[in-house]
Amino acid sequence: MDPLIAGIVAFVGNILGAICSYSLARVFGERLVIRLFSKKLYQRGHSLFEKYGILAVLIGEPYKLVCYLAGAFAMPFWSFLLASFIARSLRIGVFVFFGNLVGAGGLEPPTGRL
Repeated sequence: MDPLIAGIVAFVGNILGAICSYSLARVFGERLVIRLFSKKLYQRGHSLFEKYGILAVLIGEPYKLVCYLAGAFAMPFWSFLLASFIARSLRIGVFVFFGNLVGAGGLEPPTGRL
């Protein structure tokens, strides 16, 4: 598969999932987040968002909890989307680059017996 196409598909799916998580938490709020994760994680996330704001989305991007927390804490949608776009494009770009490198034979897996 073409790495560019794979990256675009992965990115679009990832962003759509993030938007769904954000939207669900925006509609259903704190109760949903606590039910899906825990009161302890919700409180830790609240402290993280209070301290770092939009940077919490950039730093915590790989974790779906961050998307739910952004929605529950009513982070402005466009701020959330911008931070998600930056963080996810970087992460997926790195995965696609190294996946292509390994898949193209640039890094040969070890062969033989241990």
